[in-house]
Amino acid sequence: MNNELFSFKKLFWSSVFGTSPFCILAGFFSLIGKIPIHFNEQPYYGIIGLIISIFLIPFISLVIGVTGWLFLNFGVVIYNAFMKIKK
Repeated sequence: MNNELFSFKKLFWSSVFGTSPFCILAGFFSLIGKIPIHFNEQPYYGIIGLIISIFLIPFISLVIGVTGWLFLNFGVVIYNAFMKIKK
């Protein structure tokens, strides 16, 4: 296994492109009035719901990216510590 830490930039952009289709789909459903977008405990429909869903993409991706980056790099640090003990 490679002992390098994971890149936050790659994880962030992977989460952006992974969450974008779902947020855009939710925005489309909000645009046609089927499913609301909830923001600050308020339901939004129509073009406002679409705009909110698009603006939520970077925030959702940031949370996913930071969480994933912390867990993966913590795992690499623990793995490296055990490999040093094993050698």
